[in-house]
Parts: sequence; C-alpha cells; structure tokens
Amino acid sequence: MAIAVGQNATRSMTVTSDTVRRYAELTGDRNPLHFDEEFAAKTRFGRLISQGGIAVGLEHALAAMDLPGPGTVFTEQYWVFPAPVYIGDTITVEGRITEWRESRNSRWNS
Repeated sequence: MAIAVGQNATRSMTVTSDTVRRYAELTGDRNPLHFDEEFAAKTRFGRLISQGGIAVGLEHALAAMDLPGPGTVFTEQYWVFPAPVYIGDTITVEGRITEWRESRNSRWNS
C-alpha cells in the first residue's frame, strides 16, 4: 500500500470492566481508581476510570495495523489526557499522515 500525506484512519473500542481487568493482569496496574468504586467516588473523577494505557494501546494498534500498518514503530510519543475514560465509554483514536519522508520509508511505497 502506498502511503501519502493526508491519508487517515480511525479505530474505536468500548472500554469495559473486563478490559480494565485484563489490562491490570498484563501490567500490574491495579490502582483503586480502576477497581474500588468507593475509593473512586471520593476522587475528582467520581467513579471508576480506565487505565490511561488502554487509550494509548488503541493508538498503538491504529499505527501498527491501520496507518501506516505492519512494521510501524514509534520513535517519539507525547500524550495528553484531557479527560478520563470511564468504564462503558467508547473511545476513538484518529491518525493522519501529515509528513512522509520517503528516504526513511521506502518499503511502504515500493
């Protein structure tokens, strides 16, 4: 597949309590914000939230599988979490090719 500036892709998922549990099993992130309703209710979030890595992982999947696709690696990342992701929320990540350097990516356009 040829890659060109302007191409875009999106990927969505609904975060469930099972998603949060499975993420914790993989990473060990068992922060009570994700599991203890009483604890979470007393925080600024007011209820259970998902781990930030779930949203980040969705973006990784978009880059690795959709745009540009298999073989993609990150050389730099910067994250901002403007709002919590609550259990039951559907999140969507969007990616767009804004710059493409053929010299670093010749295999994509061969």
